Amino acid sequence: MGRIGFDTERKVKLKVMNQEEEDAIHWASLNILSNIGMKIYSKNAMQTLKDHGADVDFSTKMAKIPTHLVEEGLKRAPKAFRLCGRTKENDVLLDGRHVYFSTDATGLATYDLETGEKRGSTKEDVRKVAILTDYLPGVAVFNPSVTPLEVPPHVHTLHELEVGLNYTAKHTMVEAVFIADEAKLEVKMASRVTGGEKELRRRPIISSIMCCIFPLTLDGGAMDASMEFSKAGVPVHLMSMPQAGTTGPATLAGCVAINNAEILGANTVLQLAYPGAPVLYSTVGSPMDLRTGGYGGGGRPETALMNAAGVQLSKK
Repeated sequence: MGRIGFDTERKVKLKVMNQEEEDAIHWASLNILSNIGMKIYSKNAMQTLKDHGADVDFSTKMAKIPTHLVEEGLKRAPKAFRLCGRTKENDVLLDGRHVYFSTDATGLATYDLETGEKRGSTKEDVRKVAILTDYLPGVAVFNPSVTPLEVPPHVHTLHELEVGLNYTAKHTMVEAVFIADEAKLEVKMASRVTGGEKELRRRPIISSIMCCIFPLTLDGGAMDASMEFSKAGVPVHLMSMPQAGTTGPATLAGCVAINNAEILGANTVLQLAYPGAPVLYSTVGSPMDLRTGGYGGGGRPETALMNAAGVQLSKK
């Protein structure tokens, strides 16, 4: 099938910040976490922080996370690990030296290839994306591109995972889960395929995304679900999605600092609860559309700058 990753070693590297600027953003993030804190709606996460000495207020759901805990979390996080496929040749090695492509998720509509009409997406559409992902050597990870609207909304990720496990030998990235029991079910599903929870921990064939709520907020259900995944050794993509000028500061540097703080804060919780939990640093920054006040993502230069800055910070 050909290789699914591209080695970046000895290639030209893009850096949008010099060392002084990078350090300034990082220290700003640490200052945000220790002096402003994060609003965390998960009692489990709050208790974990409190047990390790963080300043936690359960009534306001605010947690101030001291720098030494953030640094401890960074020490515990693995520097390299694999997103495993059903077969070893489809494994994705995350070591800072390789670039991979995945499908994106999770649209609510599909242009029907037969009629050309736009319609609500179905589980059959998800299946077709999985089959296409399995066939294309340049795509390393299956992420359900659309959501099956004919299934109950609260279990759509279970149906998407079922498709991934049945129709591709590549790694399946599950979309955001907001219920801890649903995370447990997904772990059970993947364990049945790998041959047990020990084997799933050794070869995690699934991973999950947890989206932070910008600015500086962690959803309770999503955080509890992420803790269940980390407990099972399933990698979690910690994703921050700042929008400059609306949910975040107008300055790109301010957005990047809060973006970094959110991911560091979430990582700290997971590493304190389950040392060595595999996590990914994910950022999807964007500017506000100044004409409409709407989402300004896509191919705008600000988006590229914020995401490139996130890549740099992820390597600290």
